[in-house]
Amino acid sequence: MIHPLSERVVGNAVPQDLEAFCPGHSVKAWMQRIRRVPFHRLALTSSLLAPVLLLTIILAVSLATPNYDPFRETISQMGTSESRYGAWLNGGYVLYGALIALGAFGWYSSLRQDRRAGFLAALLGIHALGTMLLAVFPDAPIVPGGVEPKFNAHNTVSTVAYLPLVGTILVFNLISMKTAGHRAFSLFGLVVVGVNVPVPVITLVDAIDPICGLLQRIFYTLTCSWQAVASWQLLKRTRSGGEA
Repeated sequence: MIHPLSERVVGNAVPQDLEAFCPGHSVKAWMQRIRRVPFHRLALTSSLLAPVLLLTIILAVSLATPNYDPFRETISQMGTSESRYGAWLNGGYVLYGALIALGAFGWYSSLRQDRRAGFLAALLGIHALGTMLLAVFPDAPIVPGGVEPKFNAHNTVSTVAYLPLVGTILVFNLISMKTAGHRAFSLFGLVVVGVNVPVPVITLVDAIDPICGLLQRIFYTLTCSWQAVASWQLLKRTRSGGEA
């Protein structure tokens, strides 16, 4: 007796109901779908994922690092040479920077009709490079007396990485200010800029040392939220064929 399924096999053809159970088929289908997605949309997706991944890594390392005080100690203190999970955080910096560098192309492609798009992409690129350099120049460990060094290479690189991101928010607001429904997001961007301006110097103010880490996390969360929402907005516009 011939099995019913064998009657449907012609040459090298594979029945559809058998393809559904073939692991390679689903992977191949997904790869084909990804290849059909325009590269600038993939780049925008990377810029959307980057801040989410970085926040996730920061949270995971905060919970895993023993004797770490997230209210007092800064995020970079988890990435020192003496930190047990410093490699995780520094790896997160590199991953984030690479995704943002790729995302800069997506932002430029989506906003290229505006002459300021190139400048915005350059700011994002500098921010990405600066963030990756944080892994090359990790923060100095707190000395036995409990005093954190105020000036080191890491703090300088951190400033170089952070200020271009503030500039990115301002330029994006200027480009998108005439877009319908952008007013609320524009105001949110200005709030993010306002609270982030003092970030590079908060470690220099002794009076806020007890909550320095908490403030930094609030600022980081606001900034990463802005990045994710901005990338999502650009993704929606490119999907609908609109311009920012």
